[in-house]
Amino acid sequence: MQSSMKPLVIVASLVCISAHAQSQSPLTAGAWKLVTRVTSLSNKGVGEIPLHEETSDRCMTSEFIATDRYVNPEKNNRQVGDGECRVSNFERTGGTATWLMTCKVPRTGWTESTIQATVAEREFRNEMTTTISRIDAPNQTIRLVTTGRYVGECHPEMKRLTP
Repeated sequence: MQSSMKPLVIVASLVCISAHAQSQSPLTAGAWKLVTRVTSLSNKGVGEIPLHEETSDRCMTSEFIATDRYVNPEKNNRQVGDGECRVSNFERTGGTATWLMTCKVPRTGWTESTIQATVAEREFRNEMTTTISRIDAPNQTIRLVTTGRYVGECHPEMKRLTP
């Protein structure tokens, strides 16, 4: 994966995980196995091109799960790094939420993401398709899919996700 994309993938992964934590069916606090896959959709006629795949174990704290950033729209409009993001078109049906997130990135351009998160007590799936529009380069569209499943109690050596 290009080094300039790595910060976007990290931020996007955290957004996806946080989005899952906001379901009407709350996630179980504890250890989770997360699988994140990033593909490029930019090459017309070629199909998806794998860019990055990562599997990790994370401890989701109850405080992290209780964070309600994607349920209350006024909490979505915020600074992310040097950029500013706005969320719109938020809809929820059962354990699935969808929304649009647009971020303005100073000196670089902007991103527009369509996000769908489906959550159950012990598993989730999030798909985020993002178009990156840069001032100095052609647009690029990437898809980030994160899945997670509950695997038990947290261990002291696990990285903890906190609000």
